[in-house]
Amino acid sequence: MATYYDIHGQKVQNVSSDPSPVTEGQVWYNTTSNTAKVRGVTSSNTWASGANHPQGGPGRYISYASGTGTQTAGLSAGGYSPTISGSYHYDGSAWTTGGAMPAVGYQSMMIGTQTAAFLAGGYRPGATNTCLDYDGSSWTSNPATLLASPTGGPPYSDLYSWGPTNSDGIFGSSGNTTPSAGYTLSWNGSAFTSTGHTLNTARYSSGGARWGSGSGSTSGLVAAGNAGTGPYTLSTASEEYDGSSWTSTPSCSVACRGHVVTGTGVSDTLKSQGNLNSGNFTNSTETYDGSSWTTRTASPFARTYASGFGGYGLGMIFGGDTEGIAPTTVNTTAEWTGTYENTNTITTS
Repeated sequence: MATYYDIHGQKVQNVSSDPSPVTEGQVWYNTTSNTAKVRGVTSSNTWASGANHPQGGPGRYISYASGTGTQTAGLSAGGYSPTISGSYHYDGSAWTTGGAMPAVGYQSMMIGTQTAAFLAGGYRPGATNTCLDYDGSSWTSNPATLLASPTGGPPYSDLYSWGPTNSDGIFGSSGNTTPSAGYTLSWNGSAFTSTGHTLNTARYSSGGARWGSGSGSTSGLVAAGNAGTGPYTLSTASEEYDGSSWTSTPSCSVACRGHVVTGTGVSDTLKSQGNLNSGNFTNSTETYDGSSWTTRTASPFARTYASGFGGYGLGMIFGGDTEGIAPTTVNTTAEWTGTYENTNTITTS
């Protein structure tokens, strides 16, 4: 026999503050604000222009910058042309100046949040294995150093990385000048550990300063890049990492290099931008839901070596390079709105 709750549903909670975490379909009444609220899903899959990055200007661009965080609490650090020693915060509508870095730098990998980030490797100004911490206002040296690549060559750039916090993430390298399966390092907040795991598809110089999507040291994804023996032999190969091994997944649609792959988890992956060779760039956009890639609306601009943060739900790309092809001033940004959960106030009319 059906119960009262089977027929009429659960009682709406009366709470003094909004609950956390909440799930899709959850309803509650906030007695402090005197509002009824519901957790719903918004699906848009569109791009919109964001505020221009503070760096850049006539004849200047911001490429190889590092990015981490979310669309409404993002962090940009370093960059190239000219080399940048500053960091900047994005709140969803405007950029503000963050802490000055100890030295200029670009093509570094960064994980964490706007107020608690960890940055490793890159060029400052030569290739370096040193690391930095950021607390939302100032940068300090971290005693950890990136481990040397077992395949030889400088492992400190052309890296991929992901991590929702500054103490749980993955840093890895493909080849620097020739295809390589690279190496995978796990970061626990105090030291790097070599996992001994390598990519299935050898690649090199595959991304800009944001080339990985993941939720921690046991879950992530990389896609596309250079592969093969010829110069800039582009690939659509996509691979997932589970903490134990790399597994090939369905390929993405557009083969490119110098692209952006960003996300808070494998199923929240946003891929956009990239170099198609011969002075051609792409503004193609794809998303990955954990099982397949879907082609989305193209971004407002096409360039290479841009950066970004956020993911498929709410993402952001900024900067980039056109390698001397007009327009050379590329400090513009674009905000992506995909499918994401949000809290709505219930109103009557």
